[in-house]
Amino acid sequence: MSDTIEIDSDERKKLTSGRVPDRKKYTYFALNNAVRYSGVNKKERLGDMQAIYDTFEEVHPNGDFEDWEQFYYNRHEGEERLEEATEDAYGMLVKIRESIKQLDKDDVRKFVEGMSLYGTYENRNPRQAVRRKLIQDVRGCEEVEEGEWLMYEGRKIRILPEGKEENSDFDGIRIFYEEKEEENTITINLKELNHQITDF
Repeated sequence: MSDTIEIDSDERKKLTSGRVPDRKKYTYFALNNAVRYSGVNKKERLGDMQAIYDTFEEVHPNGDFEDWEQFYYNRHEGEERLEEATEDAYGMLVKIRESIKQLDKDDVRKFVEGMSLYGTYENRNPRQAVRRKLIQDVRGCEEVEEGEWLMYEGRKIRILPEGKEENSDFDGIRIFYEEKEEENTITINLKELNHQITDF
């Protein structure tokens, strides 16, 4: 006999609650997004399910799925919550379905291209976004030549990631940036540039 036994996701559902998912192929993604974009999976809609279940276990330490179902229905207005959530999620599903009908092969091409070619460059090249943002938003900041130094009032600008050691001999303006990967955002630190402006 093997030292381990593996239980996959579908078997776990069946063993725990007796449920055997019978969704049509590929529908999980549509249903999951309908729930997510309609917001019905938020705590204020269906309730804080983790906290509710913790309370259930205290009240019914040996309870089965039927006990859990009745606990949620009776103590937390489960039937009403589920019905309202279903209506909202279904409304979103209809919108998603209508949007899908408008897609064609060209849309798929653009999406795949955006995800791979553009997405890689945009996510791996923060300096380009910082450069263009500075040119766009900071008066007097300009690009001398495409891909070359930025200049401000005759002084070179060097763009660096936050925390990077810099050569102290550089006689220009250092602008540091910080990436927040989870939000996919960039914060630009203009402290040295502002100091330069104040000096004039």
